[in-house]
Amino acid sequence: LLKAVQASLGVELPFEDGLSMQFDTFFNQMDPVVFDLTFNPTSVAKAAQDCLVLCQVPAAVNQVQNNIDRIAVPTLGRSYGIETLIRRQSKAGVYGWISYTLSLSEREQADGSWKPFDVDRTHLLNLVVGMPLPRNWDVGVRFQYQSGKPATTTYGYNTARSDGFFRIDARVDKRAVWNQ
Repeated sequence: LLKAVQASLGVELPFEDGLSMQFDTFFNQMDPVVFDLTFNPTSVAKAAQDCLVLCQVPAAVNQVQNNIDRIAVPTLGRSYGIETLIRRQSKAGVYGWISYTLSLSEREQADGSWKPFDVDRTHLLNLVVGMPLPRNWDVGVRFQYQSGKPATTTYGYNTARSDGFFRIDARVDKRAVWNQ
């Protein structure tokens, strides 16, 4: 049977004017992880020391076996990290929050070492700002940054990272109020 042990610990500190600060830590031990279907193909990263252009590297027989083992052989997994959140809640003025998460998601390799999992995003930063307007209108914007995912290169499995990305969202809401 699959099993996981999860733990988290956090504290929230309230301040005046709707401000609060929150700190959380988390840990998740997964034993075993089977049918790990999200694996990176072997390719060359964009870094200058690898090559000047992206190219596909033929998979050696042992690489094919490694990919089969990653799918079918039970292994250990873990994820852990910290999160910080500063938030301002307000029904009449500017509200929003800024949060930062530092997290790692890893899988144990056959040699006992730990490597980043294929969907690991080590850094995540969010900034949200909004403001209520008259007549039940509301406007807001969100900025987000995520660091790049692990990339398998000719130097080995998940030894590099893809580029991170930024995201910007804007929204306008109109609330309809039903009076009974």
